[in-house]
Amino acid sequence: MEERAYQLRRSEHPKHPEKPKISQRVASRVGSVIPLSIDHKPDRSDERQRIEKAGGFIIWAGTWRVGGVLAVSCAFGDKLLKPYVVADPEIQEEEIDGVDFIIIVSDGLWNVISNKEVVSLVQNITDAEEDFGVEG
Repeated sequence: MEERAYQLRRSEHPKHPEKPKISQRVASRVGSVIPLSIDHKPDRSDERQRIEKAGGFIIWAGTWRVGGVLAVSCAFGDKLLKPYVVADPEIQEEEIDGVDFIIIVSDGLWNVISNKEVVSLVQNITDAEEDFGVEG
């Protein structure tokens, strides 16, 4: 299973009536989304070349799949595809503070919802325990 992480820097005035602008381009801008990882999909040219060089193959089966099975090319725990599927993600490090947060989910969510939509769903949560009954 592949994960993708994003960091959002909240507006300094969270009660401000205007929603913060979300940009994936400018990390320092208030209200910006900062991608911390890159999707590893078998149809990426660099990933396809790496897989084929290792002796593997990708085919179309509803989506591009390594060995006709796995829809991601970076994962851990798949013993049969281990020679072709790496477990080392491409990441970007960012310092976070009390107004920042990180979103980590599996690849399935990113297939059906955009980065901006995910951020808008979680950006106003101040206390997960209180808002959702989640125990820390």
